[in-house]
Amino acid sequence: MQSFLTSFTVSINRLRRTSGHVFQGRFKSQLVEDELYRSKLSRYIHLNPMRISGIKNVELSEKKKYLHDYEWYR
Repeated sequence: MQSFLTSFTVSINRLRRTSGHVFQGRFKSQLVEDELYRSKLSRYIHLNPMRISGIKNVELSEKKKYLHDYEWYR
């Protein structure tokens, strides 16, 4: 498996003309210290399912049910 993954990484790096791990730099984290920004960020993350579902014209109780039953919400 290690040999396969190494050869896969070498192939991808040659194809993309890059170096390093395949998923290097893909994910990152930032420290959020500002309280206002933190609350906006939290709302954005937790209400994102509401934005992508397209249920803007639905009653609030239905929106809450949809958000509670959302697959990745838990």
